[in-house]
Amino acid sequence: MLKKIKLKYFFIFFIVLLFLFSLFLLKIYSSYKPKELIKKIDYSQVVYDRNGTILTAFLNKDEQWHIKSENEIPEILKEAVIFYEDKKFYKHSGIDYLRIVKSLFNNLTGGKKMGASTISMQVVKLLEPAKRTYLNKIIELAKVKKLENELSKDEILRLYLNNVPYGSNIIGYSTAIKLYFNKEVQDLSYGEASLLAILPNSPGILNLKKNNEKLLEKRNFLLKRMADKKIIDQQQLKFALFEKLPTKIHYFENKTPQFSYFIKNKYTDKNITTTLDYKLHFKIENLVRDYSNNMKQIGINNAAALVIDNKTNEVLAYVASQNYKDKKNHSEIDGLQIKRSPASLLKPFLYALSIDDGLISSESLYPDVPIYFNNFYPKNSDNKFRGMVRIEEALIKSLNIPFIKLLEDYKVDRFFYFLENIDKYGDDNFNKYGLSLILGTREMKAVDIAKLYVGLANYGKFSDLKYIVNTNINKNFSDNIESKLISSGASYLTLETLSKVVRPDNEKLYSDEKPISWKTGTSFGLRDAWAVGVSPDYTILVWLGNFSNKPISTLSGVNTAGNLLFKIFNIVELKPKSFAKPNDNLRQIEIDEKTGYRKFYDIESKFIEYPKEAKLLRISPYLKKIFVDKNNKIIDSRNENFIDAKEKIILEYPVEVANYYYENSQDVGINRNVKIAYPTNNLSITLPKDFSGYQKLSIKLYNPNKEFLYWYLDNKYIGFLNDEEKLFDLEAGQHKFTIVTADGKRDEVNFKILKK
Repeated sequence: MLKKIKLKYFFIFFIVLLFLFSLFLLKIYSSYKPKELIKKIDYSQVVYDRNGTILTAFLNKDEQWHIKSENEIPEILKEAVIFYEDKKFYKHSGIDYLRIVKSLFNNLTGGKKMGASTISMQVVKLLEPAKRTYLNKIIELAKVKKLENELSKDEILRLYLNNVPYGSNIIGYSTAIKLYFNKEVQDLSYGEASLLAILPNSPGILNLKKNNEKLLEKRNFLLKRMADKKIIDQQQLKFALFEKLPTKIHYFENKTPQFSYFIKNKYTDKNITTTLDYKLHFKIENLVRDYSNNMKQIGINNAAALVIDNKTNEVLAYVASQNYKDKKNHSEIDGLQIKRSPASLLKPFLYALSIDDGLISSESLYPDVPIYFNNFYPKNSDNKFRGMVRIEEALIKSLNIPFIKLLEDYKVDRFFYFLENIDKYGDDNFNKYGLSLILGTREMKAVDIAKLYVGLANYGKFSDLKYIVNTNINKNFSDNIESKLISSGASYLTLETLSKVVRPDNEKLYSDEKPISWKTGTSFGLRDAWAVGVSPDYTILVWLGNFSNKPISTLSGVNTAGNLLFKIFNIVELKPKSFAKPNDNLRQIEIDEKTGYRKFYDIESKFIEYPKEAKLLRISPYLKKIFVDKNNKIIDSRNENFIDAKEKIILEYPVEVANYYYENSQDVGINRNVKIAYPTNNLSITLPKDFSGYQKLSIKLYNPNKEFLYWYLDNKYIGFLNDEEKLFDLEAGQHKFTIVTADGKRDEVNFKILKK
């Protein structure tokens, strides 16, 4: 009786214990989240080109090569792995109970030891490595059930192959195929597949420096068994047995170091397919390297180039320096991502914006004469002046003074925020640049300069450059919003003007055959030489200089950078076509022939194309209506003979222009009224100091008729003089200078003297 009672309590205890253990396993099952664990796998980050070529692979945090393959698993690898590891993989629900019983029986009876782990069970171990105990093995069974319920068999198999170790620091089948066999996954052979099937069981058995008879024996045994089971035929077996084992690791080549590091730092995804076309990039990289080697003879040590597909905004070639291994010349620097002076590369955009604003047409005249803009006295790169020039000619010849004057008219802040809208640097202090902004004092990255020209090639539609083709990454990381900042008409007219830029040396011969719109720039101090060219299909940017910022006397945007630009175009686009005229965005307007502004007076005129979206073109600031008597003398309504006066349209250029023509003995029929040429009104002048003290200020007049004039300085009478220039020793502070003609006409300027 007592024995029965004890047995009863033991049975109850066993049932309770079994129930509690079942609750424990149920809790394990419910808390196990394989999909969350999968997200935490530390794969290597791999950067691919658009065609699947690996550009760079990075070690993971554990210093392992661990590539996540998302391609189709080769059928021969599937067959070998399933046959070797888990023949019933597609039949069982994650646990092979018969195999467990056999393994347990053999272990207890001292028979041949055999493993009982299925592929699913091995995946659980790979996701959460744990000490091998009987309890952990039981817990593992609950996790396997959850894994099988949440993932398909193919997903489990892919997870296994992507995370199984293959010896050394090589994880995953795709990594092993690359590093052991130096081939693509789809090119895997039966011998190689068999080797990958057996390696995870004993990854340490592969020794690349010694004989591997044991490993070869295991591989060949697997191949023969697969042939016996008709998985492979005898012919396949014969060739597979002749295959040799790998003898070295083919480490990943870092094909595009700077580009890959840029992508790695920009995106967090593990497999990143970029827009780069490595075959094209490689050709341009070699060209840039060879060209740069020649340039080193004249002190130009560094170079960079960029190629962009205008239709998609995709970066196709990204040559960040002339040779990454040229450490002597700091060529590990990414020259496309550092800020440098854009020099004259911004002029086309001021030109286009000013057309849209109604300030200019391509025919409009602008001054190219010595002008003081407050305390800023700019010069052209050739130190020459040309008087009044058509603004189109000023762009073609990249003249500084007309564009500084144009920026003054357009307003610095407006142009500054146009640039800020493109590159988004977060800078809001346009005052620190002033009018020198158009000469490149606001530094920019080469990639952002290229973005400007891609926008121009797309008829004024600006958006970010694209570096990746992965749809999910683009969605998550790119705020690539297209902005229409310049009209299609103004963009086209600007591109047409840029197509007339004279090409260097022998490239002149191909301007008609290969119509390319392009612009060059050489920064102040001879530190940067730029050339950017656009066709309807491509934008190409070239930079030459020294990363050390050492100036180079031989540097030239046209000759050094320009030549390389056209050599790259010859690789990228053998037969570029012209930009299509956007007829729906252009209209005919009438301008005066003399100065190139909207016709207002009854003078000779002509019709030109102008953007429909542009503001009304202003009338000429240089044409003026006057009244003259019968002797052609200017009179006004106070004159008793005004009733018989006749209208006359005359040219009246600004005083600095009139003075330039006068000093150069050119009579262009302009108004000859006396004016103060220098200083200009509200000018701040810093006087330099030498051994004898501060220099004197030279006051200059435009006095073509050499009239005697009354001179006043700070309201003090100086004299009745016909001088055109006079020196004054002035104190620091505000001053006023006045001249009065004999008939009472006057001109006056206020200016400030600074002494340091």
